[in-house]
Amino acid sequence: MFVKFITFVLYLVVSSFAYAENIKTYKIIVPFSAGGASDVLARFIEPELNQRLAKHQINLIVVNKVGAGGSIGLDTVIKSNELTFGFFSPFFAINKNIRNDYYYDFNSVEFLSFAGYNKMVILSGTYTNINQLKELCSNNKSISFGSSGIGSTSHLASYLFAKKYLKCKDILSVPYKGVSSVYPDLKAGRIDFMADFAINVDGFIETKYLNYIEEIKESDFASWHILVSNKNQNKDSEIVKMEFESLKRNVQFTNRLQEQFNIYKFSETNDVNWLKNQFVNYKKLIDSMPASN
Repeated sequence: MFVKFITFVLYLVVSSFAYAENIKTYKIIVPFSAGGASDVLARFIEPELNQRLAKHQINLIVVNKVGAGGSIGLDTVIKSNELTFGFFSPFFAINKNIRNDYYYDFNSVEFLSFAGYNKMVILSGTYTNINQLKELCSNNKSISFGSSGIGSTSHLASYLFAKKYLKCKDILSVPYKGVSSVYPDLKAGRIDFMADFAINVDGFIETKYLNYIEEIKESDFASWHILVSNKNQNKDSEIVKMEFESLKRNVQFTNRLQEQFNIYKFSETNDVNWLKNQFVNYKKLIDSMPASN
């Protein structure tokens, strides 16, 4: 009996090692530092997705590759010889009108699926409502906004807000190295406002550290996070896509996302075409901005 028991234990140990050796592990590159919207969302989705991928012997791990406004992370995905995934916000919609260190190419990655639309809000440390900001512009005064770098989501959203809603003519963009470094200057009134993901700033609003001004409507600036792959027509890539789509259809999971992260809508059809149309809108916005020196 004892010999049979030992034999059974050895069988389980050997089987577990054999199973582990067959597991294929792929990276999900997050191009920003830990604790930001991209990182928090990716790490929330990762274990849920891995549960579904386990039966395919596939495991995903989130890896942060920071620097150059997200360009290093994107390049890591595009240039990898192995199957590699990326989890990005629309920072890669920027083009050479804003910066010249990299140029986005639609053919470099495969668009797998949307994680959802992320609510963005306008904040200020000095002003308490949109009319006060409008008054600055109506008096032909310069208005300033902070952002997490040139071409970032916060940069584009802030500029659109100043142009469309505030009707400002004199707009000063103040780029920072990361969105968290904007908050002290925003609180002190050294810049007038900023746009950021609600996932990042809900705590600041609740504690009255910063003033909530306005929500940016999805129809005006659809900000999202998207899972991409560098290998088209790859078997494992297709499996990840299939399971991610399955996860998105899980009502319990999507409700948790919406409740915790203010992700309030999921795309339904023609994701890639819709995304490309949005990039056309971004390009029009970018073309209207002063060129960076």
